[in-house]
Amino acid sequence: MELHKSELLELFRARNLRASQTLGQNFLLDTNFLNFIIKTAELTKDDSVLEIGSGPGILTHLLAANCKQVWAVEIDEDMMQIARDLYGTLPNVEFIRTSILAPKEVGLAPEVLKVVRKAKTLKVVSNLPYKTAVPIIMLLLESGLNISRILVMVQLEIAKRLMAPIVAHNYSSVSILCRYLALVKMVKKVPPDVFWPRPEVQSALIEITPVKTFTAKFMKQDYG
Repeated sequence: MELHKSELLELFRARNLRASQTLGQNFLLDTNFLNFIIKTAELTKDDSVLEIGSGPGILTHLLAANCKQVWAVEIDEDMMQIARDLYGTLPNVEFIRTSILAPKEVGLAPEVLKVVRKAKTLKVVSNLPYKTAVPIIMLLLESGLNISRILVMVQLEIAKRLMAPIVAHNYSSVSILCRYLALVKMVKKVPPDVFWPRPEVQSALIEITPVKTFTAKFMKQDYG
């Protein structure tokens, strides 16, 4: 079941809910762009997917239709309940109600690490909460998890910061660490009108390939 804007608004009205500014909730509702994300993720039936900030499951069920397993992480109890009501019967989706970040951002949540470590091939595909996107990305790269690809929506300025060359004004320690641990690619700039509520900032879909994955792929291609 696809969840269109009118249906989402009706659900919110029925449950007396609003999108939370504190949690940075801007839901991606454009069907064409959702399908673009699925296509770009290049999912296979052997892939497991970690979705962070899954909200009411708009992207979750599309991921589930194209991969082996989805772990959908959401801190908001109301959003998680909507997702469970709509998609709780999907056999390959496990909903985890928690913050992806452990207290004081010292690591990823233990309850998430416990399950995703089971994955032989793990991809992260998410519309990330913008306020916590940078620590989430950094902790994913430092986690030691067998992540082959990270495909995430972030604020455009964050994307530029992660990709910044040494001479750029926005080059920082985050830029250095990200360049050391991964390759970052801008996939597509995203206009505000594909979200609800409409954010005040520009967005971007970025692809992050951990260096170990890229190196392994390079060695396989060049040396068999």
